[in-house]
Amino acid sequence: MSIYKLAFLGMIGALSFVLMWFGFPILPAAPYLKFEPSDVPLMIATIAYGPIAGILALTVKNLMYFLLHGSNIFGIFMNFMASATFLLVVSFVNKKMNMAVAGGAGAVAMALVMIPLNLIIVPLEFGIPFEQVSSLLLPVYIPFNLIKGCFNTFLFILLWSVLKNRAVVQLKFK
Repeated sequence: MSIYKLAFLGMIGALSFVLMWFGFPILPAAPYLKFEPSDVPLMIATIAYGPIAGILALTVKNLMYFLLHGSNIFGIFMNFMASATFLLVVSFVNKKMNMAVAGGAGAVAMALVMIPLNLIIVPLEFGIPFEQVSSLLLPVYIPFNLIKGCFNTFLFILLWSVLKNRAVVQLKFK
């Protein structure tokens, strides 16, 4: 991987990190869960240069978050797993189907992966009883992840329609 590609992925990761700060709640029942469009630049890296590139940019984003807010390792891990699942499924399905289907499949995969992670990590991190977390899966956690994945896909499709013919995305790094 060239230094140019690594620098580009670092910039994508940094942009994704900045976009984390533009979050807002999307479910009134869970204002602590905030949608933020940080997966959109990661999707650009993934679709333009492959799943490994997307995961590298995601690693940059989470590393920057850890360096600034090192105390929340559980949240960083959950964010990494959710985004990595989403990106990998989107990358794989997009090769066979269109982006809307790929994004939907990625959202479903992310929601499924987050079920056991929420059941295990949320009680450990916040001391919330397992039963309470379990009761929040259907009305809160699953819909949140589905909405997050679909909305990120929608934003990506809008942005990609503009970027796909631009020189930045067409560069072929060696």
